Formats: sequence, structure tokens, C-alpha cells
Amino acid sequence: MVRKPSLSRGNRYLYNSGSAGHGSGALLKAILVLGVKILLGLGFIAGISLGLIYGYRLVTGSEYFALKKQEITGNNHLTYGDIISRAGVELGENIFKINIDELYWRLSRNPWIKSVYIRRELPDMIRINLTERRPCFWIQENKRLAYADKMGNRIAEVLPKRFISLPLLYVDARCPYGAQVKQMLPTIVSLLDQKMCPFSWQDLAGIHLSSDRIEFFLEDPSLKVSLDIDAVGCPGGDKISALAKDGQKLALVWRDLRHRGELDRVDKIHVLQGQVWVGFKKKLE
Repeated sequence: MVRKPSLSRGNRYLYNSGSAGHGSGALLKAILVLGVKILLGLGFIAGISLGLIYGYRLVTGSEYFALKKQEITGNNHLTYGDIISRAGVELGENIFKINIDELYWRLSRNPWIKSVYIRRELPDMIRINLTERRPCFWIQENKRLAYADKMGNRIAEVLPKRFISLPLLYVDARCPYGAQVKQMLPTIVSLLDQKMCPFSWQDLAGIHLSSDRIEFFLEDPSLKVSLDIDAVGCPGGDKISALAKDGQKLALVWRDLRHRGELDRVDKIHVLQGQVWVGFKKKLE
């Protein structure tokens, strides 16, 4: 019997060690390639970063982008100087160094400013657009007068500087439905703005709100006008509609009194359930 020659143990080891050496070389090559790519990537990122830093310093140091104009729109009560002082931004400052968020925060803290929109306009301008809160009334707080908006919410204290004459608003503290009654204030403002009442803002000295009545105190002519309301049993929309209708009936009676030359003799006018009652001043004997 002839036996087939077999590979010796030494030959098998020789064959395997050759494969292992080939695999180690490929792995080392791959590691070297990966390392080169990482180094190239880091170098590329470093180059971009340095370029950005250089570009930022170039832009923020350039006089071309120095602030030359601050345009402000939408202000009424506040002056240009008020807003610039509050903003704290000076001409000549680099426009890219101005923090818009911080500028917005500073302006928003002013009680007169309802909303503000700010944007840069290259190369040298900041544009500020404001919406101010409109004062409609005076309210009294701790023996001091303050401006209030159309909802009766405080804006700021009344000061001699840029004084605005407005009717004094008084809401009866004993009124258990004060919040509901104050919801009618925007309607009252709208009726006066649209001249649906026979008197104007300039004629009003004060407005008194209670749970069942709105009272207008007029300076010229000197009289009191009262309109009855039901703050409990009447939905808000119906109250507003009823108030508008009462205003129309009041206007008709007002025009008739003026036409007859009797308006100056009137002491009070009371609108109740669609009926208008007129009280005259007593004649001096």
C-alpha cells in the first residue's frame, strides 16, 4: 500500500504565518490611511476656523459697518431720545457687535412699549419698529394718577412731562362683577373712537363703572349720562349690543335737546331699558 504524502506540521505553520503577516500589513496600512484622513480633516477644520476668526475680526473692525443711523417708527408717546437712551446703542458702534436680543430686552421693559421689532440693515443702520400701548383713561393708585389702557390696566404714572388729559376711570370696589364690567371698556372706547356717542373724549371728565350702571361725567356741557347694564344675567355679546343701541338712542335725544337749545339746562340723562330720561337743572329764583 502506498501512502499519500501528508503535509508536515512545520509546513502547516509556515503557511498560516504567511497569511497572518499579510493581514497585519493590510490592517496597518488601513490605520495609516485613516490617520492621514483625520489629520487632513482636522487641518481643514482648523483652516476654516482660522478663516472665520480672521473674517469676523476684519468685519467687526471695519469702519464700513460702523452704525450711522438708527431709524425708529411707531412711537407716539415716547420720543426718539427716550428710545435711544433706553436702547443704549451709540453711533459709531460696529453693527455686528450690537446684541439684538439684549436690545429687544431693554426696550421691552419700557411699560409704554407693547411690542418691538428690531433688525440690522447693512451696512450701517438699525431699524426699530414699535407698537405702543395706547392710554385711554386715568386711574388712581395710592393717591397718584396713572395712565391705563382700554382694559383699564396700568401703563405708567402720570407725570408733567408729555402730559395727556384723559377721563378718570373709577370701578366700584364693592362691585362683585368688576372683572365682567371691565370687559365692556373696549366697547366704550370703540363707541367713542367711532363717534357713536353724542360726546367726545375731550368732553369726558370721568367714567364710573358699577355692576349695573355706566356713568359718564361730562365737562362741557356739565352733566351726567348714565346707562343701565345687567352684569349678571346678560351675556357679554348682548351687553355690548345693548350698549351700542342705547348709545344710538342717546344720540337722538341729545341732538333733539341741542336743536331746541335745551342742552345747557340738562343736569342728567339716564338710559334705562331702551328709554331715555332727561333731568333738568333747577332754575334759580
